[in-house]
Amino acid sequence: MDIFLPSKRRWAGSIAEAHVLLFYQQQGYRLLVQNGHVGRAEVDLLLWHPFKKSLLVIEVKYQKQGFEGWEIPERQARRVFRAARMLRPASLMTHEPELRLCLVSGCLKYPHIQEVRNILEGWG
Repeated sequence: MDIFLPSKRRWAGSIAEAHVLLFYQQQGYRLLVQNGHVGRAEVDLLLWHPFKKSLLVIEVKYQKQGFEGWEIPERQARRVFRAARMLRPASLMTHEPELRLCLVSGCLKYPHIQEVRNILEGWG
């Protein structure tokens, strides 16, 4: 019998994603989609805040060391944003998602989460 074990990198990414999900749930967001795929694009987290009427698509990146100067490539950001729009529930089709990047670094037991808001703003 074959047993599938994820690589250390994929395992660390999953743990980082779980920390980010908890970070947003503590702010009142609800998970709509996790690791949703549309073609080649993957949406790490699609979240909804029922009181703020806020729809967020979160791209999570983990690195043990810091992220100085790191940013998501515009092409990838646009692909993730389009996928998030397609993954929205029918009841939220009138809400545009805001794309945020969460950079997770340090020890995964007590990680540092740096949030970069509205990363598509200004790209037109």
